[in-house]
Amino acid sequence: MFNTEKDAILFAIRREIEAFLTYKKLSEIVTSQDIKVLFVSLSNDENIHRESLEKLFNEQFGKRPIIDAEGIRVEIPNDFDKAYALKILDTAMEKEREASRLYRQFADESTNESLKRLFMRFADMEDGHFDALQAERNRMIDEYYWFNQNIDRSRED
Repeated sequence: MFNTEKDAILFAIRREIEAFLTYKKLSEIVTSQDIKVLFVSLSNDENIHRESLEKLFNEQFGKRPIIDAEGIRVEIPNDFDKAYALKILDTAMEKEREASRLYRQFADESTNESLKRLFMRFADMEDGHFDALQAERNRMIDEYYWFNQNIDRSRED
């Protein structure tokens, strides 16, 4: 998939930045407090992954990774309907699955046990992100549409 380990880590860093920006933007758009908390939590996790990967890159290659973060664009309208919200969740879920597969591949290919554990931990976290997004998608389909809702389900019985 990648020519070098360096290319693989740079790709993963870019994907983590993209995920961070996506979840951050969504957290700024939604009005439902519990959904906002979900997106803030996801964005924080993706930022931690990025920082860890940048540290790993620096340790492996003796320099900071050069990533054009300004060139990574996330296009999400400030106002959208339920169908578009589902599309956003579907896309995010697929990207979480791809990230999990990528980290599992890195773990399989690594000869360093510490790196294997790091990549497997990241893969498990991405699986958790997928599950959280899937649960929200299911609630959205089964119950109500959360966008422009000022409802906090965390306090419901």
